[in-house]
Amino acid sequence: MAKDRETAEKRGTKTLLSWVASILFLLVLVSAFSVGYLTGKGGGTTTTGTVTGQTFNGAALQGDAKAPVTIIEYSDFQCPYCGRFVQDSYPQIKEQYIDTGKAKLIFKDFPLSFHPYAQKAAVAGKCVLEQGNDKFWKYHDAVFTNQAQLNDDNIKLWASQAGADMTKFNACVASGKMDAIIQQEQQEGQQAGVTGTPSFTINGKLVVGAQPFSAFQTAIDAALAAGK
Repeated sequence: MAKDRETAEKRGTKTLLSWVASILFLLVLVSAFSVGYLTGKGGGTTTTGTVTGQTFNGAALQGDAKAPVTIIEYSDFQCPYCGRFVQDSYPQIKEQYIDTGKAKLIFKDFPLSFHPYAQKAAVAGKCVLEQGNDKFWKYHDAVFTNQAQLNDDNIKLWASQAGADMTKFNACVASGKMDAIIQQEQQEGQQAGVTGTPSFTINGKLVVGAQPFSAFQTAIDAALAAGK
């Protein structure tokens, strides 16, 4: 009888330990998923991470998510040099590399503290992105095309013109939930060596400033050659 009781107790202990191990494993998975969303790493790296809907790891995506070259842009909506990049080099990068499936562009926020509307515009962009990747890029283009008119009213106007549901948009902005994601993107940029905007990583290699298209062309072509 004593031996039977001892055997039963051992079995019960093993069962309990098994349940505890299973619960801990599930908690680790949930934690990894949450961190992946906030960091944009999806449990891997920004270069090889998983795709969520039309976005790339929750960030705005331009191009084919499977493109061999990954350009991560760290940008400030009120930065004049970021506006210069969008007007000058970006159209050629899009035409020659993004639209041809050779590269993808991932947009991440890096608002600078001395630009009074940068954080507000970044939060608005994230809230528009929540309603659709295509809507975000319409908002993005509107802001950079009309950067000199950046203010509270126009931020809302451009979000509306991009097709955002303004009831959902206003609730999103008021919630403050995007602040942590933007802060995490800034920290990620800092870890990559970003100190100002615009800055880019091209398959992990840092390119700083509103460089002419030729500089991006050299960096992208080198990344493509290295991947062959």
